[in-house]
Amino acid sequence: MDIISETVKWLKTDLLQGKSMVVYGLAILVTCILGRKSENMLLKGMFFPSVLLAIMFISYGGNIVIRHTKKQKELFFAHQANKQIFYNDQKARQEDLIKSYNTTLAIWTVAISAGLLIFFITESDYFKGVALGILILGISAFVADSFFRQSAKSYYENTFR
Repeated sequence: MDIISETVKWLKTDLLQGKSMVVYGLAILVTCILGRKSENMLLKGMFFPSVLLAIMFISYGGNIVIRHTKKQKELFFAHQANKQIFYNDQKARQEDLIKSYNTTLAIWTVAISAGLLIFFITESDYFKGVALGILILGISAFVADSFFRQSAKSYYENTFR
């Protein structure tokens, strides 16, 4: 397959994931709004990490949807203007993306570890809720970044190797 076809395929994959993140973020946000009046201390503790997760997913997923929709149109013109520059730009961009995903995966691993540590150390139901919220945030972000990383890696291997 040529580079433009692989690039469009990669963009469509990321676009679908961005839309999924927005839907997931909205579902989490609605759940937070509905559960905020609860007297359950676990739910109260989960509120802020869950709202943070919702905001992260809605904003990051929305950014991907907007950016990739715009980028799809620009790619055809950039490819037609100068194929070699397009190739070099895409290769450098993917290498940077793959490196950045390694960093974010490490961050989410630390968040998951912190959530587990807090959960097992604390006696308070509220802080157990905070820990569960951090765990959900870390695991959700880890899974999302893993999918983005795999998509970028697959695109890189199919196009630049």
